[in-house]
Amino acid sequence: MFDRIARHMKYVERAISGMSPNSAFAFALACTERQWLVFERASEGTPSMQSVGSKLRHGVDAAWEHVKYAIALPPGLAIGCRRETSQADDFMDASARTIANSIVDLLDAIERRDVTYAHRLSYRNFDLLELLLDERGVLLSDLRDEWVDYPSEIAQVRELVEQEMSQQNRDLETLSENSSSARLEEVRRTSAGKSLFAEARLP
Repeated sequence: MFDRIARHMKYVERAISGMSPNSAFAFALACTERQWLVFERASEGTPSMQSVGSKLRHGVDAAWEHVKYAIALPPGLAIGCRRETSQADDFMDASARTIANSIVDLLDAIERRDVTYAHRLSYRNFDLLELLLDERGVLLSDLRDEWVDYPSEIAQVRELVEQEMSQQNRDLETLSENSSSARLEEVRRTSAGKSLFAEARLP
């Protein structure tokens, strides 16, 4: 299965290279939306994380408005989010830290119009799913293409990997048609409120 994931990520990189900047960033932001509920769950019961979450959510929402409607980003958005994130680093678990840094790096890329960064959000989501496996002593490279009688917790993550590849493919197909605001909103709406981990969680 790892070979399939590697081929998929190469396909994502090629597909994004042929898109408009706004479509490329919309793909990355959609990947971020699926991370968001994981971040919120990891932040539960930690008051110091509420300010970080508010800042990052504001940044993601501003980035959507920017790519959909060409609304200017607030000045210093990425720097402000990075500062807020670094101050709460000691309170973050691995998933929250990965997501916070992912969002900050994406906002920085959007500010700089660095379209080459957009495909990395595909990688980041598989990195996050690997965290679920790592807690059980398994890596993505251990998963096989053919069906194996995995323990239920590992089988669940395998299914989440399949679902994430499928969702990324659907987003790429939608965004390849055109880069209208309606298309970008369709991709946003599809992933908003959808968790990358579904019901799974880190121990």
